[in-house]
Amino acid sequence: MDQEKVEHELSLEKLISGDRASVLALGIFGAEALKRDHVAVFRVDVLGRVHLVPPSLIQAGPPPKVSDEDLDLMVEEEAIKVMLAQGNSEDEIMGYLRGRKNREE
Repeated sequence: MDQEKVEHELSLEKLISGDRASVLALGIFGAEALKRDHVAVFRVDVLGRVHLVPPSLIQAGPPPKVSDEDLDLMVEEEAIKVMLAQGNSEDEIMGYLRGRKNREE
């Protein structure tokens, strides 16, 4: 999908009105950006046109971490793998496991 063409056709007014083609185009455009860059941020210019902000202009922090409540729903081994994948330290993992054990009692 041609980014310039999609941006030119997307308007805030059409999106707010629920114009199906515009909403679908935004969804497809956003999904492609997420697949490519793992982030999609849209801005509206003074003319009401919707634009995708280039990732180089975005300062985003790390993705949110999985909550202890969600980790508790997993088997312990899976919870540990998730915590390692999201960058938790060994101390954080050990603290979680102690808390998990206490919550199970």
